[in-house]
Amino acid sequence: MSTLGWIASVASSVFVCGTQIQATINVLQPDQVMTSWQLTLIMFAIILITIVFNTYGAKILPMLETVSLVGHILCFFVVLIPLLVLCPKNSAYDVFVRFESSSGWSLGPAYLVSQVTIIYCNLGSDSVVHISEEVEDGAYIDGCIP
Repeated sequence: MSTLGWIASVASSVFVCGTQIQATINVLQPDQVMTSWQLTLIMFAIILITIVFNTYGAKILPMLETVSLVGHILCFFVVLIPLLVLCPKNSAYDVFVRFESSSGWSLGPAYLVSQVTIIYCNLGSDSVVHISEEVEDGAYIDGCIP
């Protein structure tokens, strides 16, 4: 992966983690108003923590990945089994045909707005970099180099 791809990937992942922390704070402390400069400081803290952990904790990364894998597999069943047993079931019609927008938006705009999160997760901010690495003479095609 190129340097530009790494920069785009780090920036987007730190932004997502920062907004998740910000949302958690907003849920737990509704009176607290989070601003963009606070999000920036949270993002800097996340970058600093990752740099320190990857520099000094590199020896325990394989063990941590194994523990994380086992935890993900176990917690998948811990969440899935109660959902299957306790949650009410919808009909196939409700699942695949019926669409509902309870946000106050009409169905079209609500559908388009909800796609942003999924598109971001599937494409990522560094996808353009990966595509540009595959294009032969990309600068000539784009007209950047005469």
